[in-house]
Amino acid sequence: MTLRLRLISWLTSPLLLTLIPSLLPIPSYLLSTTAQAQTSQDRKTEADKLLEQGIQQAQRSQYKDAIQSWQQALIIYQKLKDRNGEATSLNNLGIAYYYLGQYLKAIEFYQQSLAISREIGDSPEERLRQRYGEASSLGNLGSAYSSLGQYPKAIEF
Repeated sequence: MTLRLRLISWLTSPLLLTLIPSLLPIPSYLLSTTAQAQTSQDRKTEADKLLEQGIQQAQRSQYKDAIQSWQQALIIYQKLKDRNGEATSLNNLGIAYYYLGQYLKAIEFYQQSLAISREIGDSPEERLRQRYGEASSLGNLGSAYSSLGQYPKAIEF
């Protein structure tokens, strides 16, 4: 009888050793860190898709739809503290309002985008992106003021 029990325990031990870890709870700090990383990346991907969707809508002159897409993207970028995404979304919102003839509203978005573009840029890549964003916002501000007939103000940009 003892030999039989030893044999059974010897045969079942490897099985139990492989099952026990899956039955034990995983520490919550490990789960939350992994989940947060996945969630952040998922949210970034979602915002990027919304940004691209807005671009496609704007190319089809669906500016109101583009505004909705870019506003959603902006909210996500703000939550993620993605300053480049914020600046791009704000600039794009300005473009949409510009094409809708709402120049003052466009100017508000361009100015917000410009402010963010000027404050970001630690790495060389970020500085290049920052300079591009800044140039884009400045050019758009000049166009908006020109459309309002404020030529001296337009020349400043």
